[in-house]
Amino acid sequence: MDATVPQFTRVGSGFLAGFNAVGYNRADNFLYGAFLSSGAEHLGGVDSTGVFTDLGALTGAAISPLTVNAGDFTAPNILTVSTTAGNLYDINVTTGVVAVRPGTWTTVVGDFTVDADGNYAYGLAYDGGSNIVLETLDLDTGAVTSKTVTGIPGVSATFGAAYSDSTGSLTFFSNNDNKLYTIPAAQVSQASPAATLVGTSSPAMLTPNDGVSCPAAASAFAPQITLQTASSVSNSSATLGATINANNSSTTTSICYGTSSSTTGGVLQSCTSLPTTPSPVTGTASTAVTAGAISGLTSGTTYYYQVVSTNSGGTNDGSVLSFTTLTGLAITTASLSNGTENTAYTFSVSAAAGVGALTWSLTGTPPSWLAISPSTGALSGTPTTAGVDSVTVHVVDSDTTPSSDAKTFTITVNAASAGGGGGGGGGGSSSGSTTPTTTPTTSPTTSPVVPVVGPVPLGTSSLPSGGVAPGSAVFLVGGVPQSLTVKPDAPVTSQATGLVATGDGFSLRLAGLDSVGKPLGLSTDAALVLQPDNTAAVEGTGFAPNSDIQVYVFSTPQLMGTVRTDATGAFTGTVSVPKNLELGHHTLQVDGLSATGTSRSLSLGVVLKASPSAATQKVARATVMFASGSASLTSQAQRELLALARATGGKSTGGLVVGYVQRDGKLAMNAALSAKRANAVAQYLRAHGVKAKLNTRGDGALGPQDAARKAVVTLRYPT
Repeated sequence: MDATVPQFTRVGSGFLAGFNAVGYNRADNFLYGAFLSSGAEHLGGVDSTGVFTDLGALTGAAISPLTVNAGDFTAPNILTVSTTAGNLYDINVTTGVVAVRPGTWTTVVGDFTVDADGNYAYGLAYDGGSNIVLETLDLDTGAVTSKTVTGIPGVSATFGAAYSDSTGSLTFFSNNDNKLYTIPAAQVSQASPAATLVGTSSPAMLTPNDGVSCPAAASAFAPQITLQTASSVSNSSATLGATINANNSSTTTSICYGTSSSTTGGVLQSCTSLPTTPSPVTGTASTAVTAGAISGLTSGTTYYYQVVSTNSGGTNDGSVLSFTTLTGLAITTASLSNGTENTAYTFSVSAAAGVGALTWSLTGTPPSWLAISPSTGALSGTPTTAGVDSVTVHVVDSDTTPSSDAKTFTITVNAASAGGGGGGGGGGSSSGSTTPTTTPTTSPTTSPVVPVVGPVPLGTSSLPSGGVAPGSAVFLVGGVPQSLTVKPDAPVTSQATGLVATGDGFSLRLAGLDSVGKPLGLSTDAALVLQPDNTAAVEGTGFAPNSDIQVYVFSTPQLMGTVRTDATGAFTGTVSVPKNLELGHHTLQVDGLSATGTSRSLSLGVVLKASPSAATQKVARATVMFASGSASLTSQAQRELLALARATGGKSTGGLVVGYVQRDGKLAMNAALSAKRANAVAQYLRAHGVKAKLNTRGDGALGPQDAARKAVVTLRYPT
């Protein structure tokens, strides 16, 4: 029933006549009720798809008189029912055993509902005289009190369905005229509660009937949050918004954000709350609201946010979602080329993750012959004296709160008589960074270099035949070893979540992930840690646009996955760690093309470790498919997710949902659509009993050979 209209929609099948006294059991997400069959009361169950099952005859205490007409759950697995004489009984739905419950309704009710705290049951009835009364049963003592209700015209009414919600409001359906009435929470405790007409049901309901609700659920009259968004995410800012249905009541909305994912009662803690505009909103149509652009965020940081909407019907707390600010602006050039005396010198310095236009400059005391283009970062000039010059390059972006970086290089100027400029690069260091790991640079041979297509086998092109040692790296450009910087993504190795590799004009970041998407960090020798049958996150910039990045693991090369770059040469995604890998040292290899089409291959020594929870935790997975261009769950997807939620939801300790899209050339939509698919799955699982934190991620397109209109779910639960 949509109480805001109000309107009933038929669902389910196979119900037997007389199925009544129905309640919702939060312990297993089933509905239970009683019905007469062959002169005996039976227990019936209804699953979330609406399928009815006869669970057999009840045993234990005899129910008298035999017909029950009202019921609700007063404790997990305990369905309390009352008879047409007002007598009360408890049915244990796991055993089908009946016990007598203290108390008798003063006025027999057609249905009753239990409050969210499980302290009281409420029913509405005609007292046989001239009043409609609210019957209140104290579930601890069995005492019943009656209060006259105003606002409901006429007498001789039968209220066959009763509902409650987390606000404490009560709602009742009148069989006589198909009208729905609500008693707001503030009125329930009054000496003479006032009821308010919600509306008349369309179509009219048949009688007898019964009502079922979850008392811990948000009020049907509370605002609905249909979408939560984080957009325009930069190094230091993001825009947060939502789409709200006010349910025809004046509604205010706020968005709370912070770096902690901690919640209490489903509400995000330790966060900053921002009002949204427009405010308030009303009506029944979806309305977009925004908290505007948030500035002053820390680069490379994950923030959590939650939308909270409130009206007279109650408060709705949205799901806790997250976004990660871009990594701070950084100069990615590792070193500068050598120069030659009295010969024109040029070299372009590169940076990554800046917002808007970049402005370049030379700081300190640069050599008098050298200049830099403020708009492009191109160095130029003609050195007149041989020697070693030191130069500090500074760059700043045009974000609302600008980010900047500075890096000091050396340029070796060879004497003209020595012949030939160019060749090997000078050293480079960035202030505040850890000591980088570098691979040796060898002088290229005079024979043409053939670009290497991955994987590059071990034992060739300077790759050790036994694999790269943990904590070490080998970087090949066109098959020739080149220098690069590999360092933890945090100043302290024990606090790092992954590794960052930077070279001339490109950057890579890699991190091993556990079964629910949490980073595994680094080993004591600063090697990337992976786990069998889990995943690794890879992202980078400065590669060939719209090209494939392939990730392999050795000794015998196995393809872990393929990630596609976008039109700018950037990419982000996850690849799978094979289940059959032995624990210990391995080599991870990332292969791709530079913007000029030259092969790049980075090989890292990694450590494969068993999950510390492997002995006490199991993992359940499901893959659900979507229609082309859609993030809506199909009926088949809902059935698969429901089965997963039933199997693990109540006991799951964490989960990860990764969305994908089919590669179709529309690269701009990949990230957004894949993230929407992941969020749709997570929202469905949360609505069907999965209480653990679910991390969501949209990983865009997979390779052309993959069926990728999908989301992959991983739930972890105790053995």
